[in-house]
Amino acid sequence: MVSTMRSARIPLLRLCLTTVLLAVGCSGTTTTTTAPDGTPLVFSGTVTFQGRSSHDFDLEDDALLSITLAEIKVLLFDQSQASPNNLTLGFGLGQRDAGGGECRLTTNVLINEGQLQVYRLSQDTYCLSMFDAGALPEDAVIGYELRGEITR
Repeated sequence: MVSTMRSARIPLLRLCLTTVLLAVGCSGTTTTTTAPDGTPLVFSGTVTFQGRSSHDFDLEDDALLSITLAEIKVLLFDQSQASPNNLTLGFGLGQRDAGGGECRLTTNVLINEGQLQVYRLSQDTYCLSMFDAGALPEDAVIGYELRGEITR
């Protein structure tokens, strides 16, 4: 009887996980215009196993960009493969390639929740990227929120 109940739960679990993955999406690109000084830019998305998510923004003048990984949310994580505690993600800054497709990173670092990165940038269009730095187990889905501030 117990074996039958377990085997009945497996298809239901697979259906639920598929639904979650479809609802969350694998990665995303969001275009955001520059916020006025003092008003934070907010970028959010998801990172999956070996995946990435990117966001575009414009700088109208030379400025300092301060970015903080404000929040990490574990949406789907197999704890038998790794621990979701103290997750580290990859964070990068760059510009789109000539065709406007891929975000070509000029710098990338490992970043933890609450960590701050500061960059001095020239007037231009840039992209930010969050990515799996090799620590996520297969089928993992991690939500995040980046908060940025532009200081001229």
